[in-house]
Amino acid sequence: MKGRLACYFLAMPALRSASVFASWTAVSRVLGFVRDILLAVTLGATAIADAFLFAYRFPHLFRNLLGEGAVASSLVPVYQKRRGQKSNARQQNQTHRYISGSILRSLLATTLTLSVVLAVFMPSVVATLAQGFLAVEKTFVLTVDLSRIAIFYLPLVATTALLCAVLSAHGYFALYAALPLVLNGALIAVLLPASLLALDARTLAFTLLASLLAAGVVQSLLAHRGCRRIEVHPLLRLPSPAVERRALRLKIQEDRKAFFTLFLAALGGHGFVQISFLVNQYFASKMGTGVIASLYYAERLLQLPIGIVAVAMASVLLPEIARLRAQGDENALQRTQNQAFAMLLALALPSALGLGLLAHPIIVTLFQYGAFSAEASARAAALLAILACALPAFTMLRPLLAVLFAFQQARVVLALSFFSLVGNVLLAASLTPLFGYRGIALAVAIAAWGNMGATLAVVLLRGYWRVDRSFLWRFAKILLASMMLGVFLLAVREVVPLSDKFVLAWQRGLMLALLIALSMLVYVLSVAGLRVFSLQELRRGLLRRQA
Repeated sequence: MKGRLACYFLAMPALRSASVFASWTAVSRVLGFVRDILLAVTLGATAIADAFLFAYRFPHLFRNLLGEGAVASSLVPVYQKRRGQKSNARQQNQTHRYISGSILRSLLATTLTLSVVLAVFMPSVVATLAQGFLAVEKTFVLTVDLSRIAIFYLPLVATTALLCAVLSAHGYFALYAALPLVLNGALIAVLLPASLLALDARTLAFTLLASLLAAGVVQSLLAHRGCRRIEVHPLLRLPSPAVERRALRLKIQEDRKAFFTLFLAALGGHGFVQISFLVNQYFASKMGTGVIASLYYAERLLQLPIGIVAVAMASVLLPEIARLRAQGDENALQRTQNQAFAMLLALALPSALGLGLLAHPIIVTLFQYGAFSAEASARAAALLAILACALPAFTMLRPLLAVLFAFQQARVVLALSFFSLVGNVLLAASLTPLFGYRGIALAVAIAAWGNMGATLAVVLLRGYWRVDRSFLWRFAKILLASMMLGVFLLAVREVVPLSDKFVLAWQRGLMLALLIALSMLVYVLSVAGLRVFSLQELRRGLLRRQA
């Protein structure tokens, strides 16, 4: 085929949209790293840091569940199914607005009630999820107080997630991907002066959570404005004519049932990574002060490629697969999936090698300042090296789940996620006595590969994705190029001094930047030499798009 993957990447709407989504996500993740660096400097890996990060991660779990797939995975198939019925575009758009308005009311009522209940019973929640905090009364009380504030971020993020799902269902992804910039910017605005003024750590923790709630309000307002601008904002009231209202109510009831069936499955499917990390905090809390903080920073680095590559591709792939399925275009459907998964592997494998083999210099360069000690860096680097082994599995899992959601296989997703979560908990309980805090990361990695393998088997056996010869040949070349990168990184580690040998931050940063730049050059040259993606194909694709 003349175009090849590079041409498809530039020419196909789904992959072009994924590049836009990934670009905004990359900017957001960079700001997120700035935020985490400032957190490490101001709070370090102390008891207050553990309390704050637990409180922050608790509602953040719901943000990742809702904002990075659960709502969109449930709403888009419902939209596409309704869109396939015979009616004009204006009627479809009006029906979608009433349906999304009904779902928004339900989400708001549910999340607000849940927030109030969790706030009342927060001592029991913290005692269950962070049992190790019970040994230190001050840490336990602070964690409860902080969590009671943070949990009210949940209704705000539910509103934003629904509005962003509406935008993505209509093909608008830029605002959806850019909204996390608001949250990261608000936290940085608090952390930056705090790092210069040496603000009291306890006061800083409460101030950060207040800025979290303020950022949630701003995000909801921006998403509201985005839907208004393209005239797809959810309508909260039914139309006035009785006949029209009765007919619409039947559609709403049908679509609400379909949405919440998929939504419950999506909470398990998309939340596997987040729920696993939340459960692992239980084990980390029992291993001493600072382990939760070290685990958090290792996870944040792992989330960078997952957010840029996997979440971006899954968010765009879902509506594209649902659209092609509704149109009955089987050839285009299979071609889109083969191209998307090849691109994912081409990005995930070198990212895993880079994070795993350069874990220590990365952690030291980014976080070992101020209150973040060398001991905390060693812990975080060990956790990151193990978690990096699971990066290809995490990267493939989200798009595979998007395929199942596009085919409305909610029960399958829920079953796979349940068994994976149970497996993760059992593995953590078995491995932590043997390997200490490293056992937590090992459990996550093993469970991730098991979850991805089971999901891939279901997708292939049911014929939702048919692997073609070009994908297998390209995959073999990507593996070979990744092996070349791995050999280069192992050789470099023996020659180049580690970042902790340098005292000044700019020296560490320069050394790490050179390592990453050289690694990228080696991989790109390997890929070009093996003709996985050629410059000529990229040029032809670019000219074709411009034409």
